[in-house]
Amino acid sequence: MAQPREHREWFQPLSTNRKSCPTCKTKFPPGETAHAWGEYAHAKWHTVKHFCRACFDAEVRRPLLAHAGPCGCTITLCARSGHGPLPDWLTLEEVSCPAG
Repeated sequence: MAQPREHREWFQPLSTNRKSCPTCKTKFPPGETAHAWGEYAHAKWHTVKHFCRACFDAEVRRPLLAHAGPCGCTITLCARSGHGPLPDWLTLEEVSCPAG
């Protein structure tokens, strides 16, 4: 039987100079910014998608939950090194689904 895999999904904030989300075009209130969802491949950062609080559910949460079911993995959301903690809204209850 295969050991369950852990997926670490990495996130970092985009520049605070942005006034709207590059994905959904939502205007930001003061102090808020968009984020990048990325992955490390061969020790290099590769951006998967940009998103904000308004489009997080559709752009990040749903694809991760859809992946977790058939994969049988555990998903952990992590801040990219040097980019501080994740904002309160960027959370995903720990997902662990049995392999189907």
